[in-house]
Amino acid sequence: MTIERALVWLYSIKPLPLLVSNLFLFGFIALAHGGYALVTSFVEEPGAPQLVPIWFAATSAAVSCVSALASLVALLKSSAAQRVLMLQAVVLLAYGAWMLWFSLDIVIHGAPKDTAFAWNPVLFAFVVAYPPFLWLRLHPGLVAARPGLRLLPFVLMLASLVISGFAMWRMIQMFTTAPPGMGP
Repeated sequence: MTIERALVWLYSIKPLPLLVSNLFLFGFIALAHGGYALVTSFVEEPGAPQLVPIWFAATSAAVSCVSALASLVALLKSSAAQRVLMLQAVVLLAYGAWMLWFSLDIVIHGAPKDTAFAWNPVLFAFVVAYPPFLWLRLHPGLVAARPGLRLLPFVLMLASLVISGFAMWRMIQMFTTAPPGMGP
């Protein structure tokens, strides 16, 4: 399969699989962020740092619940599919921008200290590359006018892997320079 044929196939994915994928994606985000917000708001540990502010996790969970419910509505009423996918693309672009900012903060300032922290390069690549793909998939005229834009999600995916390499380097640096008893 040539790259051209793969791109044509990718950009011709119908709304139904995208809606189902987004339903599970937003359900996962709502579960993860909602659970975090609930646990951190009810269980207080003095001096325990917060990786993500509770307001952000709660807002993210609420927006994700609405986006997941919108997927269900669009699955039942196909005339709403394009509008729902557009709303979800905007929400995912915001999530992707926040993750990009967060990752660059890690590269510049290092990983969050005094907290359990993990980095997943594959998840980060998905969070950075999928939203622009979805946006471009919903704007075929934009892609037709500028065919090179079809490659933007792949370029962002490669850039995210480079950023992940630097983020992991900063994490390794933190563990190798940690005081005794703080690192592995």
